[in-house]
Amino acid sequence: MAEDEPNILLMYRVFLEGEGNEVTTSQEGEECLHQYMLSEHQNKPFDIVILDYRMPKMNGRNVAKEILAKHPGQTIIIITAFSKELTDFSGIEKIEVLQKPFELEDLKSLIMKFFEPKIHSDVSAADQE
Repeated sequence: MAEDEPNILLMYRVFLEGEGNEVTTSQEGEECLHQYMLSEHQNKPFDIVILDYRMPKMNGRNVAKEILAKHPGQTIIIITAFSKELTDFSGIEKIEVLQKPFELEDLKSLIMKFFEPKIHSDVSAADQE
């Protein structure tokens, strides 16, 4: 989770951890990219990457491009308050854009959308055993 506003980042973290998620946070794009690469190197890849669009040093769009260049299947959520930026990611299957302001339940629903197919296939595989 990358968000340059500390209070918003804390709110997201508390909410997501309260939902049972392990959350790694950063306040700027370069740090986020570094944490992502470190997690890959440690063989602990992130299930999902959530990025604010506008951040210092490297914006969310550029972080997403760097990640997808190395790992095209990575699931990414971009958060933005700027509607112009919503179309920057149209047609990219693994990127969803969430426009601010939103309810935390909207973020939860979006995250669950990515994991629903996996949950169903895990259940189907267990049924076949």
